[in-house]
Amino acid sequence: MKKGQIIRIIAGFFDVLNDQKKEIRLRGSGKLRNSNIIPLVGDIVEYDESGFVHKVLDRKNFFTRPKIANIDQAIIVMSIKEPDFSNLLLDKFLLISESKEIEPIILITKIDLKFNYQKIVDDYLKMNYKIYFIDNNNPKTIENIKKANLFENKLSVFMGQSGVGKTSIINNLSDNNFLTQQISKSLNRGKHTTRVVQIIDWNSGQLIDTPGFSSFSIELDKKQIATGFKIFKENAFLCKFRSCLHYQENEKECKIKMMVNENKIPMQRYLNYLSFLKEILGENNEKN
Repeated sequence: MKKGQIIRIIAGFFDVLNDQKKEIRLRGSGKLRNSNIIPLVGDIVEYDESGFVHKVLDRKNFFTRPKIANIDQAIIVMSIKEPDFSNLLLDKFLLISESKEIEPIILITKIDLKFNYQKIVDDYLKMNYKIYFIDNNNPKTIENIKKANLFENKLSVFMGQSGVGKTSIINNLSDNNFLTQQISKSLNRGKHTTRVVQIIDWNSGQLIDTPGFSSFSIELDKKQIATGFKIFKENAFLCKFRSCLHYQENEKECKIKMMVNENKIPMQRYLNYLSFLKEILGENNEKN
C-alpha cells in the first residue's frame, strides 16, 4: 500500500497527492465503502497501484461542514470596522478551532479606520493569542506577517465573515502574482459553476480556501464546549466535578468561575462562553 493526501474530491473521485508530490485520481474500494468512513479533503489515505483508496488513516481533527480534515492552523480574519469587530464572533471561531486543537492566528484588518484599534482586542493580547494588525494603507503590515513565516509546512484554513478582506490577504501574502487565478480556476469560482473545496500549495505550506468558513455552526456538545477554549481545558480539571459546565455550579467549586473573578479569564470571554452553552442547551435551559 502507498500513502497520499486527498487534496480534492469531485464526483466520487479522490485527487490524491502522492509521495512524489504528483496528483493522481483514485476511486474508493469496496473495503473503504464498507468501513462507514467518508473520506475528506486533507485525509491521509492508503491506496494501491490499481487506483483504489482502501483506508483513511487516523485524523487529528476534522469538520463535517465544510468537509475537511487534519488542519494545522486557522487564520481568523476580523475587521475593526465594515463589518464592525465582534468579540462574540471571534470567540466562536476560537472555540471551534481550539476545541479541535487547531492553532489560531488572528489577523485584524482595517485598523486605519479606528484610532484605538488595539484596545478592542486587549483581552486577546492578554490571553497570549498570536495577533497581527493589517493597515490597508501600509504594505509593511503585510510584510511583517510574511517575515513571521507562519505558514511553512502547515495546512492552513482562513476563517472570517464576508467583507473582512480574506481574499485580499491571501493574495497579498502569496509568493507570486498568480494566486488569484490559481484559486479562481482551481475552485471553479465562475458565476455558473460549483465551488470545490480543495488544497493548494501556498507560502511554502498548504491552504484550504473553502466556501464554508464564513458562517458555520458549533458542532460541539455541552461538555466539549465546557473544555473548548484552551484556557478552559487547561484549568477545568481543577473544578470539583468532572461534569462542571461552569454555569450553574457553586462558584467555590468551579475553577473557571474563580478565574473569571480573579480577572485571569476576561468577563466578556466567559459571557460569550455562556451564550454558546445556552445555545446548545436549548430553550429548556437543561441543567447539568
